[in-house]
Amino acid sequence: MNTQIRYGRNLSSKKISHISEVERGLQCGCVCLECGGELEAVKGEIREHYFRHHEVINCLGGRETAIHFRAKQIIAENTNIDIPGRQLLYSNVRVENVLDGRKPDVTVTANNEDIHFEIRVTNPVQKEKKDFYCNGKHKCIEIDLSDTKWQTASPEDFKKYVLEETRNKYIIYWESQKQQNFKQENSIIEKIFGVVLFAIIIFFFFRLFAVKKRY
Repeated sequence: MNTQIRYGRNLSSKKISHISEVERGLQCGCVCLECGGELEAVKGEIREHYFRHHEVINCLGGRETAIHFRAKQIIAENTNIDIPGRQLLYSNVRVENVLDGRKPDVTVTANNEDIHFEIRVTNPVQKEKKDFYCNGKHKCIEIDLSDTKWQTASPEDFKKYVLEETRNKYIIYWESQKQQNFKQENSIIEKIFGVVLFAIIIFFFFRLFAVKKRY
């Protein structure tokens, strides 16, 4: 398994940088996302480029952390993303914004309502969290980035995978306003039907009582 580090935190921009986006050696100005140690960009002519710790340290490089942060950064820096069945134009991006005691990875605003994204690198969203979104009627999409081939992809390909691919996105909860209105209308109809039915029963009861009293 390839464990070379492809991403580091750039101390100047405070963003997650791919190895292809930085200068060689210590001029890269990056630190490890996992341990915070100084990174050196190894960019030779033959071998594939990668980061390594400047000082020997027992650290795996935080690949999961890097992919997670990079995906959130990509969503935060853009304004549209493809999800199953539609393209979402959004604004007002909030990373790990608190929602009723929970912290969705990314929250955006689209069509005057909040949409939440959960990013999967290893483990899927747990049932407890799915129930939270469904019971609270919070629209949420899970983005699956667990395929290891994308963890070593170029920045351009990874960006497309996050924003343009839909086969890696799964709806945790999504109820449209039309569906909500339909349910509300059905509820009103059911209540009216119940009242009418009750009135009919009462009418026939009193009519039957009146007939019996007459005899």
